[in-house]
Amino acid sequence: MAFIADLHIHSRFSRATSKAITLPHLARGARDKGINVLGSGDFTHPQWREELRSQLVLDEASGLYRLTAEAGEAAGLPAMAAGADAGDMAEALPLFCPQAEISSIYKRHGKVRKVHSLVFAPTLDDADHISQRLGRIGNLNADGRPILGLDCRDLLELVLEASPRAVLIPAHIWTPWFSLFGSKSGFDSLQDCFGDLSPYIFALETGLSSDPDMNRRISALDGHALISNSDAHSTANLGREANFFSGTPSFDGMFGALRASAARCPDPQGACEFLGTLEFCPEEGKYHLDGHRACNIVLEPQESAALKNICPICGKPLTIGVLHRVLELADRETPPHDLPHEPQARPVIPLAELLSEILGAGAQSRKVQERHAQLLRTLGPELHILSILPETAIGAHWDVLGEAVSRMRRGDIIRKGGYDGEYGSARVFAPDELRRMRNGPLLFFTQKQGHEEVSEKTPPEKNASAEGLKRPSPDAPCWRAPYVEEADRSDKDAALTGEQHAALTVWPGPALVLAGPGAGKTKILVARLQWLLERGEDPQRIMAVTFTRRAALEMRQRLASALPGHPSPPRCDTLHGLAFSILSRRQPQISLLSEDEAFALFREANGSLPRRKQRALWEAMSLAGESCSTLAPETALHAERYRQRKAASPGLLDYQDLLDFLKKHLREQPPGERPLHVLVDEVQDLSPMQLELVRDMLPPDGKGFFAIGDPDQAIYGFRGARAHCEEALRLFWPRLQILQLGKSFRAGQGVLALAQTLLKGRGKCGKLTAAKSLPCRLDSFVAPDDRFEAATIADNIKNLLGATSHTLLDRRAAHSLEEQFSPGSIAVLVRLKSQMPLLRAALEREGIPCLAPALEEKAVSSEAAGPDWLREAEQANIKAEHVQILTLHAAKGLEFEAVFLPGLEDGILPLRRPALLGKRPGGPETDDSDISGAQQNQCDVEEERRLLYVGLTRAARRIFLTRAVNRRLYGRSLKLAPSPFLEDIRQLCHEGALVSHRRSSTKTLSLFS
Repeated sequence: MAFIADLHIHSRFSRATSKAITLPHLARGARDKGINVLGSGDFTHPQWREELRSQLVLDEASGLYRLTAEAGEAAGLPAMAAGADAGDMAEALPLFCPQAEISSIYKRHGKVRKVHSLVFAPTLDDADHISQRLGRIGNLNADGRPILGLDCRDLLELVLEASPRAVLIPAHIWTPWFSLFGSKSGFDSLQDCFGDLSPYIFALETGLSSDPDMNRRISALDGHALISNSDAHSTANLGREANFFSGTPSFDGMFGALRASAARCPDPQGACEFLGTLEFCPEEGKYHLDGHRACNIVLEPQESAALKNICPICGKPLTIGVLHRVLELADRETPPHDLPHEPQARPVIPLAELLSEILGAGAQSRKVQERHAQLLRTLGPELHILSILPETAIGAHWDVLGEAVSRMRRGDIIRKGGYDGEYGSARVFAPDELRRMRNGPLLFFTQKQGHEEVSEKTPPEKNASAEGLKRPSPDAPCWRAPYVEEADRSDKDAALTGEQHAALTVWPGPALVLAGPGAGKTKILVARLQWLLERGEDPQRIMAVTFTRRAALEMRQRLASALPGHPSPPRCDTLHGLAFSILSRRQPQISLLSEDEAFALFREANGSLPRRKQRALWEAMSLAGESCSTLAPETALHAERYRQRKAASPGLLDYQDLLDFLKKHLREQPPGERPLHVLVDEVQDLSPMQLELVRDMLPPDGKGFFAIGDPDQAIYGFRGARAHCEEALRLFWPRLQILQLGKSFRAGQGVLALAQTLLKGRGKCGKLTAAKSLPCRLDSFVAPDDRFEAATIADNIKNLLGATSHTLLDRRAAHSLEEQFSPGSIAVLVRLKSQMPLLRAALEREGIPCLAPALEEKAVSSEAAGPDWLREAEQANIKAEHVQILTLHAAKGLEFEAVFLPGLEDGILPLRRPALLGKRPGGPETDDSDISGAQQNQCDVEEERRLLYVGLTRAARRIFLTRAVNRRLYGRSLKLAPSPFLEDIRQLCHEGALVSHRRSSTKTLSLFS
């Protein structure tokens, strides 16, 4: 028994699809087309998966799914008779295979990759497992084709871990923007994309704009089955491409047949055999040839190459089509015809298109639709007519249609290639044939077959099939050699500049290097460590100190890469980490409290106090410890209660205890055991207590001290850190040497100019100069309220990411940026965590993969799941790219291509508690936990200025500054004035605004309009 399978479709929950798609409609459409097995489409979408659960039932004979009797009746299809077996039902209703499409957007080898993948699940339970895992990475509710910032290799691994029998097949592998080999964002080989998991890819979907002959020009694909599917966005497009099998339909049978076909050894005992595909003419595909739709330019690959792939009308790069890309990677002049067990590819032109040509009316016209319905009633399902029914039987019913089908089946087709989103055309009759046909009998068909006389009387249209074109010689001057991308070459791999070399070799110290944003601080510290080892210094007496564990980990990784196999590299750690490692060796039973746990214990010890008072006293106590200052009497009383509560549980320590221990340890340590060299990263972030600990490690003259930092990024005054670290260090060591690094390897000059303008020329690192010539765009806009602010940010992030499917690409606004970004290269930076939920919701509504770590921590801590779930979720998020929603403090040290900075209002940035909370003494409590007690009581405007400076300098090329006229925060409606910082920098930005209409809605304008 032969059956037809269309294994790639969509539901109404995918963007740019028909909203009339339901399972009963799909079943009716598949029956009319003659499709026996249909992909379910979009099983990752929760609502569609719920419909699959409620309207499908397991077909015991095949292991696939069919409509329930109730759903079948809704489709006007015969219901299962009592006592009937599954085979009876299969004749009336198609079987469904759980299937979804995933849009992966991520960065690999310095290039944004957009690759679509088909995922097939053996059962709906497996679909649940896969969706559950994917749901921890991105939002599955916003789009039936979800956008994930997950590398295709990691996606494949996740799918196989969730369901070992599941299958992943790269979708429409040649389309320019969204595919494995696409000219805009794809790879040159399967291995480049899937790495060590490439053997699990045994089939490839060729897409509408290519066919198996084109693909077989690439010998590397010989070991893969080539399948074709409709990628239908409406029921009308079902089966425009499909697959032929013989045998009994089943999940394992179909994919087992594809594996056997890939291995070119079909199993005679197998339940299924892959026979071939029904092929939409590739020239009809929207991206077959090269061109520019806006300029009405369509070109063959050789013509494009002669123009260096530049449009001769507008001077912009052409959209390189599928044929061009195939020829770039081809290593054969023509498709081989001797490959063993090669499935057959049969050309198919949709029946409505044939009728449109014959009747001289549009494919959707009433005339064509009525004849189409009549043919289905008389001759059977569409694909049966087009590919199976004998031509004589069709001709006996209608001779013109019989001739049309005959020509189509033997490939005698007049083709016109599509390009840059424009469909091509495929027809079987020349215009003069149609004229004569409508004026009399078709006797000429018996006299001349094909189109020999067409070329004599009408200009021939370009036939752009792969057979019709020979690949030009690579030596021909007009032919562009296949694109080979350089691997990433970041600043850490480049040679040191003169100023960097002078800084790292300063000797013997003490030395302070003032390094602006992107100057390569970690690179210089690692180079300094290498340089010391090359001088013969003892690695056991070299210590590198960082402010955060993240920075320490990065430095250790960089050092391991720079010193592969070194038996005992220098130690890189935080001061807290150093103290804990020493103390835990002495007292193995110690237990370290997190900050939240320590505060909870403090509250227990001082339970009679109001919560706000507890927070204020806790922060005063912590600040005094970091500042080496004396506690006020009231604070000292409650600190003693906390100390006693801690002491009641032996071995319980907090972070301040670690520093107190380290201070005592260093002062007792013999000089011969202390470090000879101490290197400090981000020295401006160290508190007075931490600076004293560093001083205690070294001799009185400070020899061996080497620090690097940026005082303009000093943003931890509320923790006791001093903004003017240079002055503090000079008090320790009057002979301190100062060096400056002003060249930035991260940001473009436009970003640096904006940041320096904010500082009013008072930057401690001197003039900042961009090392790279990067185009920058700086925008600011005003929204009527915070909801519109969030929606517009989401809209513009969509523009930066670019379209996620070809249908959406064809609808893109003219103002969309041509340059596109991956999710991980975009950040939204806020002053307060309370701003995050609204922003995250706006991004999730648009299906943008995003992550707000500060909110995720709360969610995970309250999750009533086991440690396996937490570990799994953490690993999934580490692998995937997301748009990051971070506080400005948390973003320090990170780098992005584009940064959004919402909430630039006086009261938020700079932060002023009265403007936000404004409540009377004794009023109701407000959840304002993201405003620390120290911040509540005073506002250090210059530190807030430096905080904005940090936010601006996280960006390499794009900055978006936003404020809202009205905002709701902490349960209050606020109308805040613009941030005073905007007055300093707005003249460098392109300004825009959102205006509320009086009627039902407010129009959201893009920044790029």
